[in-house]
Amino acid sequence: MRYTMASSRPGETHVYTPTFYSICTVHRIECHKSEWEHAMNSLGWDSSEGGWQGEVIDTWELLEYTGLIIHEDSHREDILNALGMDTEWCRKDPYGETEDEGLYFDWMYFCEYVKHENRYFFHQVSIESDRSLDARSYAAEILFFLGKIVTELGMIKTVQVGSVFFRGRINDNLQPYTSVTDLGPVPKNKAVSSNRMSATGIPMFYGAEDRETVLAEIATGDEPLDASIGVFRTLRTLRVLDLVEMPKESSLFDPEKRRWRGPIIFLNNFVRDISKPVEKDGKEHLEYVPTQVVAEYFRYAFRLPGGERLDGILYPSTRRPGGKHCVLFLTQKDCTGNLRDPKLGEKALLLASSERMIHCT
Repeated sequence: MRYTMASSRPGETHVYTPTFYSICTVHRIECHKSEWEHAMNSLGWDSSEGGWQGEVIDTWELLEYTGLIIHEDSHREDILNALGMDTEWCRKDPYGETEDEGLYFDWMYFCEYVKHENRYFFHQVSIESDRSLDARSYAAEILFFLGKIVTELGMIKTVQVGSVFFRGRINDNLQPYTSVTDLGPVPKNKAVSSNRMSATGIPMFYGAEDRETVLAEIATGDEPLDASIGVFRTLRTLRVLDLVEMPKESSLFDPEKRRWRGPIIFLNNFVRDISKPVEKDGKEHLEYVPTQVVAEYFRYAFRLPGGERLDGILYPSTRRPGGKHCVLFLTQKDCTGNLRDPKLGEKALLLASSERMIHCT
């Protein structure tokens, strides 16, 4: 069996007889053609401007991109001959945007829209309706798409009964806090600060999966921290969106999963964006708006396939690498500090214990 492959130089061809090894490798490259193509097929050329009018890579660089390690010289030569030693490659549709770039630009548009135009829109737009792409509907589409991909990628996590979350509070008068009233979510009239996932006046349960992350999140400087830590146990099953354990980027060589490459890359960029530190400079109430709208969507509008609502979101800590922060859509009425509470069956969290910790940053 013999094949002919065009070179990147006009008028030249390469004739070769492939081995099994080279056939397998060429198959890998064929898969990469969903993202790469010959530069001569799409890129412009202008010798006065330095040649190709765009970024190109050679065949060696393409093989490195595939993650293929070739140890045998004979195999290396065979593969390079099969692909075209002098072939130059470029991204498919080099003057367009990749799928993940397009999705991220959509997210940037969403951020600007909810910051400066309209924040209360997705309740008014049905996911089944025939929507024209006006600004409101376009922003809603972004939220609906986000809900769809996190569902299909299995990013909804079940938190079992008895799981632990920690919540901290600085001891203002050097006296530790011990009650669920003091260590649980603040009452509505004391929710005076804008937070990453909730606007002023809307209390939620902010916590973490470990003490160190809690302390890092509530620390305000380099001074030693005197804090009380509440240890809360779940009294019922919770369903949360997990933005910490992200799905791995799908392989180009798996046709069934290849379609998720763009959305997964976008999701990783999205999570980095919503987890970035925000300066407390008086403008944080504006910078938090996009994540607040996303949280409100997942709290009120999003539904699991069985019709259930979400109970919260897990996301990376901004102050402790590897730490898992959480926001649970729970208020004081959902928490108790008493196992004999007559309304225990209506509660979601139990303050099991409290601890005083002195932390030096």
